[in-house]
Amino acid sequence: SSNKINLKYGEVFNSNVTDPKGTSFELSSHPGYALVRLNDKPMHTNSGAMKWKSYFVSVALKDSALRGNYDGQVLRTATDDLMFSIAGGAITLGMPILLRSSFEVPDGTQD
Repeated sequence: SSNKINLKYGEVFNSNVTDPKGTSFELSSHPGYALVRLNDKPMHTNSGAMKWKSYFVSVALKDSALRGNYDGQVLRTATDDLMFSIAGGAITLGMPILLRSSFEVPDGTQD
């Protein structure tokens, strides 16, 4: 279905193997394409005392593919440790996919 994306190397993400360079987020559902960062400059977000940065994710030519690893809970990019997230936190058809940093809280810790 054109409404679904499938990672070409999904079995690698499920294998508990971590590659420092990451595995390509190339798509088997859309040959020649991959998940890419849509914008170069982050969107800075504040909510109460927490803040984080995020980027929209898009499908584009595989030459710009993001690379990352799966830790058993979260897909993360290999280069800057950003995690995949859903805009608004609701998984529904058409919701944008984001890369976001960890939450920064006033005491300097991250979550």
